[in-house]
Order: sequence, then C-alpha cells, then structure tokens
Amino acid sequence: LRAMSVELETFLGEWKDSFGNDVSVDWAKAGSRGGQLSVVLTNPKSSRPPIRLDVKSTGSGFTCGHYDLDTEKSSEECIVWLDTRRSGKSSVWKRDGVKRSCSRSRSAERHAAGKRAARQRRGSRSRS
Repeated sequence: LRAMSVELETFLGEWKDSFGNDVSVDWAKAGSRGGQLSVVLTNPKSSRPPIRLDVKSTGSGFTCGHYDLDTEKSSEECIVWLDTRRSGKSSVWKRDGVKRSCSRSRSAERHAAGKRAARQRRGSRSRS
C-alpha cells in the first residue's frame, strides 16, 4: 500500500483541531500575498476574533503559520502539523466524525497490527 499523498485540495473544507478550534480552509482570494489556501481558526468557547493563516506549498511539503506538515502521519481525514518553534509539539486537524488517533503513521499501524496478530496466534497455541 502506497501512502496517500497530501495535496492542496486535501486541506479544503471544515476541520476540528486539537486545541478546540473550528478550522475552515478555502482557496485564497486572487491577489492574496499569503499562501494558496486561506485558513480561519475560530474557538467556539472564546470571544476572541478568528485567527487567519495560510497554507503554503514548499515544494517538498506544506507549511501553515509556524507549523510544517507531517506527511507520514497526515491523510484526507487527519492532518498533523509539527511546531517548528517548539520541538515535540503538534496540532492535529480531524474531519468531523473521525474518532481514531492520527498519531501513528500507516506503516506503524500495520506493524502494530502484525505484532498483535502474532501475539494472538502464539496465545491460541499455548492454550490448546
């Protein structure tokens, strides 16, 4: 299985981020000095004005504010951004209704599933 490549179109639409914000992504207006996509973060629990950012293609990936896209962990339903200012910090955007964690890459998930299956096979043999 080949990992899904994230393209500009992947970001379009509505998301929820790991900080509790509603995230809305649309094509940037013509003549915009920012990136190709316009991002608006709104916190439904706050009266603060929305935060406006841009998604920009870097050629080898994407940036949004001071975050770089984690291409290994991101997919059409889960976008993982790595903080370039604070190592180890991230922001995760999920589509509405997506419950699963985005923290592991597909290869890591397949590896973990293979280990679980092997443990189950060993366990069933020891009981018989």
